[in-house]
Amino acid sequence: MKAIYTLLILLIPFFGFGQQTFIPDDNFEQALIDLGLDDIIDDYVYTSSIDTITQLHLLNQNIADLTGIENFFQLTYLDCRYNSLTSLDVSNNLFLENLYCNNNQITEIDLINNDSLNWLQIAYNDLSSLDVSMNEKLEYLSCEFNNLINLDVNDSLKELRCFFNEISTLSISNNHNLTYIACNNNEILSLDLSDLYNLDILYCSDNLLIELDLRNGFNSTMTEMIAYNNPFLSCINVDDVEWSENNWISENYNIDDSIIFSLDCQNEDINIEGQWFTNINDYVEISSDSFIIFIFENEDCYELEEYTYTLDDSLILIYEDNNPIIIAEIINLTSNSFSLTFEENTIDLNSSTFEPSKWVECDEEISWYCFEEYCYEELGGLGEFNSLEECQFECVSFNEEKTYIPDDYFEQALIELGYDNILDDSVLTSNISSISELDISNKNISDLTGIQDFIFLYHLECNDNQLYSLDISCPMLEYLNCDNNLIDELNIESSNLVELRCSNNPLTFFSGETFPLLTILEIYNTEIYSIDLSQSILLNWLSIGSNPNLLNLDLSSNYNIDFIDLWSNSLFELDLRNGNNQIITYFVSINSQNLICISVDDVSYSYENWTNIDSWTYFSDDCNPIQDSWNCVNDACVDPLDGSGEFSTLNDCEQVCQNISSISENLIDVNIYPNPSSNIFNLELKSDYETEILVTNILGEQVYFESTNSIGEFNTQIDLSNHSKGIYNLTIKTSDGLSNHKLILQ
Repeated sequence: MKAIYTLLILLIPFFGFGQQTFIPDDNFEQALIDLGLDDIIDDYVYTSSIDTITQLHLLNQNIADLTGIENFFQLTYLDCRYNSLTSLDVSNNLFLENLYCNNNQITEIDLINNDSLNWLQIAYNDLSSLDVSMNEKLEYLSCEFNNLINLDVNDSLKELRCFFNEISTLSISNNHNLTYIACNNNEILSLDLSDLYNLDILYCSDNLLIELDLRNGFNSTMTEMIAYNNPFLSCINVDDVEWSENNWISENYNIDDSIIFSLDCQNEDINIEGQWFTNINDYVEISSDSFIIFIFENEDCYELEEYTYTLDDSLILIYEDNNPIIIAEIINLTSNSFSLTFEENTIDLNSSTFEPSKWVECDEEISWYCFEEYCYEELGGLGEFNSLEECQFECVSFNEEKTYIPDDYFEQALIELGYDNILDDSVLTSNISSISELDISNKNISDLTGIQDFIFLYHLECNDNQLYSLDISCPMLEYLNCDNNLIDELNIESSNLVELRCSNNPLTFFSGETFPLLTILEIYNTEIYSIDLSQSILLNWLSIGSNPNLLNLDLSSNYNIDFIDLWSNSLFELDLRNGNNQIITYFVSINSQNLICISVDDVSYSYENWTNIDSWTYFSDDCNPIQDSWNCVNDACVDPLDGSGEFSTLNDCEQVCQNISSISENLIDVNIYPNPSSNIFNLELKSDYETEILVTNILGEQVYFESTNSIGEFNTQIDLSNHSKGIYNLTIKTSDGLSNHKLILQ
């Protein structure tokens, strides 16, 4: 029995080591190879290589299938954003705390087993329903830009972003911890937030709200409340009417002009079982080729009871009566009649004769104008009407203003969206001036000239094009996605911008000075060398990973920030001393080779709560360089041989400085070229001792080693042509000390 027991002990590690995990997606496997977790693409990876991994970064790897993720048993952090996933099964990842899977095509996800989940980003997918009601530890949920009809949330949420969906019912009355709600651009009918006494920011515009109750007793502590474009909302329940009138005013685009505040709104019942209208811009399509024309006053609501029509080759349009464009247009009308009967409202128009030759006088554009409730005729003789009211019409021609669209791809996109008809470098300004949302992504557009006339544009997606510059003067713009272009400069004139995504562009500079309402910023994989966010004090979500030229970042003014992703940067200096570090629920700075020290409010708190940092990075309440006597040794920038000096910025290191007391005659002198390189790095060294040369990847794994007895000046080469692109650590060691450098493999 003892022998058998011993044999089992020996075999367990053997079988554990030999077990493999199936990885059918080659791009997924290649990503694991790049991370040093696999060696060749053969649809398998040793389970022992992945079963203890706690963090996995798979950003923008063109992965369509994450089969195999189930054997990452210890995974707490998964980032698979910007891939091609249609499904995602994380039911076996029981320790998962942070999941980032936005910008895929995921249609469904089951999170019932993920009890530890704290942070979920699943925006920009194809979900129709999402249930996180059992995820009791979930505090942050971002599920905007899906097709959500059903959303079930838990009671622990602190932040909820579910805008641009199709949600009609949002049950959050028991979510007492919620501080931030963005549920705009849905179909929500009622919101009861009276028990949400921690609520700070609310975005609920562009819904079908009939009731909105904000009587939580803490209205005065809310920093923002935006509820415009709710056509059926006439009254909002608040704590203090006078305070709300002074702070939530429509001229700041917070609410519609017609809305009043009250301590107890008595909303009238509105019958919307049939078709309803709130202004004259609306029309109802009764069948495939018939429309109803109305004149509405005081935003009354009507229910359709009866209709009859006979129309032949006709088109009827309707517009607002105080607008310079046409109200009603009937084209090629011959022997037509239609009648509309409503409860207490009857319109009856009949025609027996229309002479087609008369229509030529209107330049093939037949326009009948109605002003107020009256109609009149100027040219006369165009038709005979019998109706309940004497109603005659004016035949006019018009020449509308046009907007110049020089880019054919841009114009073609507008044609496909129904805003234009032919490629002629122009579009009717009236067709675009009232558009609030525009998605022209992936259309090969290189010039957005004409976008300036989209004056009511609220949401713009122009990602995945060929844009070299971006000049946008749309004062209402709140959301902009310009990822994956060739943009090197942003010129955006919109003080209302709330969310900006501009990754994978050759940008070199960004300033939030003109964006006081900016709350979400995502700019990764750019050439940015400077980011100024000192004026964006509402910023709470920042993702700026993979920016190799960004050397310092100051977030000390951003006291609302709670999400910080700085993965894989070249930062030398990072200041997080904003006086409110305790609200930061997510922080990542791993793979930041130069980041030695991070300035924070509370060192102990940071160590306890922010674990996604490199082993060489530490927290301090003051990361200033050591004050000592320094002497310049040469023109290169190298670390002091004794390791006693620290530099907080590159400006401190324009010339290498050594503590006078530690200058050694046996200084390691090294010159590296080219750097960056696509394969081979040449080293020119001078040393009086035996020298060891070590190169490691971002995981700390050795990829090159050389030991030499050469004394004095000598040359050597490091060949990394068989390794993945990225940043590598070069360590040169002698008996006198270490010298560390960065190699960039392109």
